[in-house]
Amino acid sequence: MTTIDEMSGDACDDASGTPDSEPPQRGASRAVKPGIEPDGELGSVLGAVLACAAVGGDELRDRAASLGDDDVFEALAELESEQRMRDAARLALLAELDARDLPWRTHGLRTAGWLAHAHQWPRNEAHRQVRTARTCRRSLGDVADAVRDGRLTIHHAEFLTRLATPRVAAVVQSCQQVLIDLARDTAFDQWATDVRMLVRLADVVGGHTPGPESDRASISIGLDD
Repeated sequence: MTTIDEMSGDACDDASGTPDSEPPQRGASRAVKPGIEPDGELGSVLGAVLACAAVGGDELRDRAASLGDDDVFEALAELESEQRMRDAARLALLAELDARDLPWRTHGLRTAGWLAHAHQWPRNEAHRQVRTARTCRRSLGDVADAVRDGRLTIHHAEFLTRLATPRVAAVVQSCQQVLIDLARDTAFDQWATDVRMLVRLADVVGGHTPGPESDRASISIGLDD
C-alpha cells in the first residue's frame, strides 16, 4: 500500500511549478534578498533613518522626508530583511521559552498568556505566535529557516502552521521546500490559494477525500484556532 508520505511527495512534485505573477511595480528591484547574515551591518540609508528614530519623532520625519524615491524603497526593503531575521529570532526564543515551561514555572502563566501580559500583545496574536514557534520547532524547521534568510515572512509561517492540522501535518512537513519555493515572486494571497490546493491535492491522493464539514485545509487566513 502506498503511504501518505509517498503520495504527498508525488503531489508536491506535480504541483511544484511557480504560477505566473503580476508584473513588478516600481521599487520591485529593491525586494528583500535572501541570505543576509543576521550580524551584517544595516544599509547606510536604513541606518541613518533608525539613528533619527532613536533621537525623536521630528528627526525621523525630517529624515524620511529628505530621502529620494529610490532611497525610500531601499530603506523599506532593508527594514523588511531586518524584520524577518528578528521574527525568526523571536520564534526560536518563544519555542525555547515554551519548551522549558518558563512562563508557568516563574509566573504561573502559559506561554501565550505571558506574552500577551508581559509585552502588551493582543491575546489572539500571542496565541498565533506561540503556535507558530512550537510548530516550527517540532516539524517545520525549513519554514523557520526561510523566515530567517528572507524567503518567507512571519505571515507565511503562521499560515503554514495553521494549515498543518493533524490530518495534513505530514503532507505540509514533507512539502516544506515546495511550499517555500512557491512563495518566490508571488503575492501572498495567490500563494496561500496555491498552497491550499496543493495540500488538498496531496491529501486526496493520499487516500482521504474530506467533506465540506471536515475540510480544515480550506481554513480562512484570518481565522485563529
